[in-house]
Amino acid sequence: MNSEIKKEISRLEKENQELKQRIGTLEHDLIHDELTGLKTRKFIADTSKMYLKSIFNTRNTKRKLDSLIPEKHIGFLFCDIDFFKKVNDSLGHSAGDEVLVSVSAEIEKNVRDKDIVARFGGEEILVTLLDVSEENAKNIAEKLRESVSKISFTKFPNLQVTISVGVSSTERNYLTKEGNPDVNIDSIFDEYIERADSAVYMAKNTGRNRVVVWSPDLEEIHHSKSIRTRILQVFKDRRI
Repeated sequence: MNSEIKKEISRLEKENQELKQRIGTLEHDLIHDELTGLKTRKFIADTSKMYLKSIFNTRNTKRKLDSLIPEKHIGFLFCDIDFFKKVNDSLGHSAGDEVLVSVSAEIEKNVRDKDIVARFGGEEILVTLLDVSEENAKNIAEKLRESVSKISFTKFPNLQVTISVGVSSTERNYLTKEGNPDVNIDSIFDEYIERADSAVYMAKNTGRNRVVVWSPDLEEIHHSKSIRTRILQVFKDRRI
């Protein structure tokens, strides 16, 4: 009887260990992109909001945070692979996947363990940098841009890949339209991502393979260009 009990205990312990392993795999898959191994969009959004909340809670009690502790800010890098569609169209989707995986690995390798790197969508990679000034965030973005440009591909020796990077930082405060700090963390996160997105849009429209840091002036330029583009499109449509 004792022998049977021991066997049953051993079997249950083995099943329990296998179950833990399966749960661990599921938890890993839940927060990691299947292709690149980077974190998921949801994970970086949720985690970034948690850090943003701590920053803006501090701001509510210490208005001079911007000038006193610039290194305690959060930087967002919006990285977009240049001409990615051309790679897919000319070399095939398997080549596109290889490019995406290699670029993702290179970016992750060149940031700190505490920073977060996620596949944000398609060929877009978002990096959340913790405890950095805007200037440091820009320097890291330049390091990533340069590092990616040096990637070599054994199967495609003539292929050179570059990225455009948009940078936004909590060093530049976020205010509501009324001019008051907004404590809605979802809105704050969306705003800083939109700023980085606007910056990468400008990088792509001024030559690609470059880093652009968001500023209020940049937003005005972006807005003016968008209006100009829409006006030109209206005239074009009318001619047609």
